[in-house]
Amino acid sequence: MCEPYCLSCNGTQLKSNCIKCQENYMIYEGGCVKNCQIGDKDKCKTCNENPGFNYRCSSCNDGYYLPNLESDSFNHNSKCQKCPDNCKKCSGNYNEPICNECNESYFSKNNKCIEGCPIIKEKYNCQECDDKDEPKCTKCKEGFYLPKEEKEKGISKCYKCNNLGCIDCEGNIDNNHCLKCKNDLNPIIDNNGSIISCYNTCEIGENEKCKSCSGK
Repeated sequence: MCEPYCLSCNGTQLKSNCIKCQENYMIYEGGCVKNCQIGDKDKCKTCNENPGFNYRCSSCNDGYYLPNLESDSFNHNSKCQKCPDNCKKCSGNYNEPICNECNESYFSKNNKCIEGCPIIKEKYNCQECDDKDEPKCTKCKEGFYLPKEEKEKGISKCYKCNNLGCIDCEGNIDNNHCLKCKNDLNPIIDNNGSIISCYNTCEIGENEKCKSCSGK
């Protein structure tokens, strides 16, 4: 079976090579593409079929755009240019794209598409995220916390508490202290009233003797 827009072809059932294409199409990599898609097949979506325009590209696939004519002194307007990273639809001058719509799960800010709440929650161990003004994590999953310096920078990356038995802690990236132990663990508190460890009660001083514990 021939590829789409191909009138005749040869080859195997799994892979055919076009010999003749329909009108306004050209042979390219064994198949048929519009004249304007040569070398631009993955970027150009539709072509201007007016012969006077040499079948130039008239619209681009998501993630690409056609520069404004007046900005394109080197005749790049018929070629699709790349949008900013993670941007679905954009427009603007040549090499100066303005993002109009970000990809799914991304948030538009200052002509950039930044990670939105769905990505932040999945990628950075975040439990609750607020995207009213700008996506930011407001609460981490149990056993994780937002360092003070990251909060000040507006970074929503949760870090793991140092104590494995701790479900809530606070501090900076290099040093954090436990605020609450898991329900089935008891806190070991220092002279300043700070939790330094979370243990099963029967394990204290019995690490070499006790095999398993029940209760607190």
